[in-house]
Amino acid sequence: MPGLKFFNELEISIPSLYFEHGIVFDWRYQPPIEEKIFEKLNQNLPKLAQAWKEKGEPLLTNTIKLLGRPFSRQTLTASLILTPGQNSISKPLMIQALPYLENEAQNSLDIFVCEVYRALLSLYVDENFAVAGDIFSLDVFQGESEEIKKNILLLVIMLSVYQTTFPARNIIKSAIDSIKEPAMQRAWDILETHPDSCYLILERLPVYQIQSIISKQVSNVPTIFFEHAEDLEKGMSPIEMERLNAFIAELKALWQEKGTPLLIETIKFFDKSFHQNELTLSLSIDPKGRPMSHPLLETVRRQLRLPDEPLQRSRNFAVFTIYMLLLFRYSTQNFPTLESDNPFYLKFANEDYEIKNRLFPASIMMHTYKVTGRSNEFDEVVKELNSPVMDRVCKIINEEGGYELFLTEALSYTLAPPTYGL
Repeated sequence: MPGLKFFNELEISIPSLYFEHGIVFDWRYQPPIEEKIFEKLNQNLPKLAQAWKEKGEPLLTNTIKLLGRPFSRQTLTASLILTPGQNSISKPLMIQALPYLENEAQNSLDIFVCEVYRALLSLYVDENFAVAGDIFSLDVFQGESEEIKKNILLLVIMLSVYQTTFPARNIIKSAIDSIKEPAMQRAWDILETHPDSCYLILERLPVYQIQSIISKQVSNVPTIFFEHAEDLEKGMSPIEMERLNAFIAELKALWQEKGTPLLIETIKFFDKSFHQNELTLSLSIDPKGRPMSHPLLETVRRQLRLPDEPLQRSRNFAVFTIYMLLLFRYSTQNFPTLESDNPFYLKFANEDYEIKNRLFPASIMMHTYKVTGRSNEFDEVVKELNSPVMDRVCKIINEEGGYELFLTEALSYTLAPPTYGL
């Protein structure tokens, strides 16, 4: 394998990776996953995070040394999932954790690190080598699907980086055998029969020395990155892809204008920050999909103005729903037991779960929309939502005398939950 391109270590900036349970994704599985498995994952989160810290971060550092291009993100969140049959994917970033709870040997942790690295490397390759020049003209790629071509590229980089970091080719092979993905297995078999292709591919990858360090975010308001949840969806039509790409471009500006001020007021009021400075929101157009906070996933089909979609949503609706998803995360991080410990919130224990867990976020929204002069916008989106759940939430808040009381109770709440981003 080609040697590392040596850079000044001070110029190497790798993203901090936070691990959390993708619990909302796992809730969809039937029959329901046992609570004791959820508990075991939470108990093992520190160990998995430490394994990544010790063995995963050097892989990212050596990837940048090899290829000379930085990651664009300073912070990434990986949702660990336990849904049987669901493989790890990069968009959204979800890692199948079930095998590593069933086998706690060191080899299992090594495979976990490899699987996380593969998912991150997929994001890195998409960002930096989406158009890989004349690489795909090499014989090794001929006649293969786009998915297999990408997996070949991933494996070549992985093999080179592992060889210079932890000379252990068998770790990659064990990971491939464990995930049982045909495209990755095919890519491995091709490289086994064409070993010289690794050198040819790496020689043709453009290599540029890092010119500057990615500047650290000064504000305590998280930057939101928007991407297509493409690993959850296949077979999009050209018009769907065109409309989605246009919407993502529009949403970036819209969020900066209307979403960021709401986050600023949230943090200002409680003097508590989000645990991550950067968050990635994956956008799905699945007509049967549902929004999720863990992983962070929004359904936007009704935002795309598709000709066959009878119900169209406003842009203010998009800001409203994304903001609520972020508040679910914010309340889980900073007020994890507010609803179960606080006597005031316990008054609503008999309400349905979807109602109980929206009382606090909705109260925050009422406040932030008011102080930004957008109370009418809040009311209009609630009407557009046309949801019995949200209607009930607003009714409870108003019957209790307004959102202020809900926020006052939260202000007296002090608890610093652990974070597993190392």
